[in-house]
Amino acid sequence: MLIDSFANRLDLALKRNNMRPIDLANKTHIDKSSISRYLSGDWKASQKRLTLIAMALNTNEAWLMGYDVSDVPNKSHINYKDYDTVRNKSNALTLEEKKKKMLDYMNKYNIESLSPIPVYSRINEKGFKLVDKYIDEYITIDTKLYNIDSPQNFFYVKIADDSMNKKYQEGDYILMKKSSNIKNDTIALIILDNITLIRKITLQGDLLLLEPLSSNTTKYKTQACPKENVKILGTVIGYIGYERSN
Repeated sequence: MLIDSFANRLDLALKRNNMRPIDLANKTHIDKSSISRYLSGDWKASQKRLTLIAMALNTNEAWLMGYDVSDVPNKSHINYKDYDTVRNKSNALTLEEKKKKMLDYMNKYNIESLSPIPVYSRINEKGFKLVDKYIDEYITIDTKLYNIDSPQNFFYVKIADDSMNKKYQEGDYILMKKSSNIKNDTIALIILDNITLIRKITLQGDLLLLEPLSSNTTKYKTQACPKENVKILGTVIGYIGYERSN
């Protein structure tokens, strides 16, 4: 059961270890600005960074996430000096191996409300589809946040340009639900003329207005096109502030 926030648990763990955010940054090689965002509640750490932080603070990931579990460190945690070796091993894992490792972790700690959600960060590649070929990683999400009962219908998209920078910055992750329905005043992942885009959709009679929400109005302009020319892949349902790194 989730009884606390990641931000509160991180703050508590820092105090218990008599550490400052800068100390944690130096020990984990996570930039201080990210740790500040974790403490403010703006971001939640990725699974990889969560493990690093738990190791550095001598606790376990599930407790740091706010679950009602013991704060005793995982027996599988290595000495921190061996992190580079473990990191290299992790980078050598295939996507399926990473997913299995994540699912095993969730089962081990009986975290039933978490589910791995695929991340697509190459949407601008020609021929892009929502298929395994284009999955780059997985993010764990608490399905209770959005009342998600079918995790397989959800996915993340990593913003790769400044076409939506009034709302999402390059590198941000947005959560989407698979859908082919055209809905007014929504932000969607679309295919237009074999190009995949993220745009705000506005219905205007038989036309769709595709708005980029960008401050770069020279490069990105609103397009008007017939409905039948646009294929909807998914619509945005939220943004939970995940920040990722390699």
